[in-house]
This record gives sequence, structure tokens and C-alpha cells, in this order.
Amino acid sequence: MKTCLVVMLCSFSALVLAQSASASANVTANMTTMLTVTRNSDLTFGTVTQGATSSIASNSSNAAEFMVYGAASTSTSVVITYPAVLRNGSNTMTFNANVYPRTNTTSSYTTGTSLFTDYSTGLANTSSVGYLYVFIGGSVTTASSQASGSYSGAITITVSQ
Repeated sequence: MKTCLVVMLCSFSALVLAQSASASANVTANMTTMLTVTRNSDLTFGTVTQGATSSIASNSSNAAEFMVYGAASTSTSVVITYPAVLRNGSNTMTFNANVYPRTNTTSSYTTGTSLFTDYSTGLANTSSVGYLYVFIGGSVTTASSQASGSYSGAITITVSQ
């Protein structure tokens, strides 16, 4: 009898699974609308006479107009700085901030409202698309011996949301 020896070779291969892992991070950004102020028109008194006071109402076509653009439908703080005097070289003319500024969500100076608690600070909401218009009047008082010439000064408006 013959014996056959069968040798079985078994190969064991270690089955190694490749492992992987992953993670993700959120990407965020906060978008803020740029806040801008543009002067659309100056406060213009025209010709004034000596020894008189000339006034311009904030709902007049001669009022200064500023356009604010920022976040839509947002409360906006408005602070106005007025000149104490208008200058023509060394000559001065008294400026009075004695008219409440008006605000509107359109550029119509005749329909705005005054939300100012004094002549220089106030709060108003921008329109549904982000616009707010500020109209500013005032008065000048001249001396009886006021030197003739062109007098000027600057009104500064600062806004924040």
C-alpha cells in the first residue's frame, strides 16, 4: 500500500483593511453692510443783509441734505457737529443750530420727520433698502457792520448702526 502524503500548504494572509477617518469644519462669515454718508447738497443762505438774522428750515430746498446708506430697516444714530461761526478770512458770522434736523427714508425734504431730541443728536431707521436722508437747517446772524464777502463753514454728520 502506498501512502500518499498530501501536504496542504495553507497560507494565511492577514487581511489588513485600510482605515480612514475624516472630519469637517464649518465655514462662516459675517457680512455687514457698509455704512456710508454722502453730502447731496449744502446749506445755502444766499445773500443776507447786515444786522439781520436769516434762517433756513430743515424742510427747505436750501437745507443741507445728507444721504446715509447702511443696513436695511436699522436704527441709526445721527450726530451733527455745527460750526460756531462762518468765516471769510479773519471776518466771522455767527451760525446758530436752532432748527431741528429732519430725516426721511426718501430724498423728499418736505415730508420728513424730526426724530431729534436736540439740534445735534437723533435716532432714525433706514428704509427697507438701507437709505436714510438727513436734512439740516439753521440760521446766521450778521452784525450791522458785517464785512461783505463769502462766508463758509462745515457741518459734519457722523452716523452709526
